Amino acid sequence: LLQTILTSVTAGHGLGFNRSIIFFADPEKDSIYGVMGTGPMNPEEGYQIWEEITRQHYDLQDLIDEKETDATHDEQLNERIRKMTIPFNGEHAFKRTLDSGRPLHVYASITDDPVLRLLHIELQMDECTIFPLHHQGIPYGLLVIDNVVNKKPITPQKIDGVRPIAEQASLALHQTTLYQRIETLALRDGLTRLKNHRSFEQDLDVLFRECEGEELSLIVMDIDHFKHYNDTNGHLAGNELLTRLASVIRRSVPDEQMAYRFGGEEFVVLLPRFDEVEASHVAEKIRTDVLQTRFTHGQTQPGGQLTLSFGVASKHTLLHQTGEQLIECADQALYAAKSRGKNQVCRWEGVPL
Repeated sequence: LLQTILTSVTAGHGLGFNRSIIFFADPEKDSIYGVMGTGPMNPEEGYQIWEEITRQHYDLQDLIDEKETDATHDEQLNERIRKMTIPFNGEHAFKRTLDSGRPLHVYASITDDPVLRLLHIELQMDECTIFPLHHQGIPYGLLVIDNVVNKKPITPQKIDGVRPIAEQASLALHQTTLYQRIETLALRDGLTRLKNHRSFEQDLDVLFRECEGEELSLIVMDIDHFKHYNDTNGHLAGNELLTRLASVIRRSVPDEQMAYRFGGEEFVVLLPRFDEVEASHVAEKIRTDVLQTRFTHGQTQPGGQLTLSFGVASKHTLLHQTGEQLIECADQALYAAKSRGKNQVCRWEGVPL
């Protein structure tokens, strides 16, 4: 989407500007940061690009298609702009543009504005126009255009020509953000904010399909005597416990995006490229971190503290290479940990089911 917007602004068959760049705005993190750009770093590079476009007889769709498939296109420009991070709440041109909601036409080379000076130094930018990307009062980012190669003046008529594209880009970013929020609600556990059972099944399926020949391990863990905790302290305290435990798990695993609430008091962790020994070490770290964490009412548990039991299984030990059997084997290892006294890690040793 962003690449199409940028190409439509810059291509000769589009609006014809030499270069365009998109920045995203994140008020919560007090940050405005470079995301993507298209165009040359300098006039010399720009002339080379134009010669190639002329030689190949590219039209607008050709350029869009090429940029979707050619990862090296605009690589130098993108590398530079993705290093740019600017405070959201500051006295600079980007914030003024977002606050006013109107395009800002400026000369970056003759100002003390810190952001414009940055654009001039890093990108040789002189005359440019900054367009706000916001919808229904929500700031999503900025579109910056300039003519670094041919130095053509940016006229009011040219600015008016970009406005509809900026408005469409703002609406598209708004809809994308809404979609991402809905997707997050669908794939995240509402209580712990870990990924949920549905997300786990999707990720496990992808790992089995796309990582054939690579190792994959699964940790299944379960709170010992959780019914006792709920009966003794109440379900609200139980929910607080689950939330606190999720934070411990998130900090204890190599990649928090591979940690899931499987259901109830059960959690799972996927470990791509980990064998059962390495996965057991991760499980043991989680177990130890739980023991070292103070949980509210943890002393009411049998043994005087909260504990977990763990089952570990790895793909290479399976009789049948399926996600379902990986889960079943890890579950059997968890059952063994429970039956042997709880608060321990057990591995599936490859015994036929």
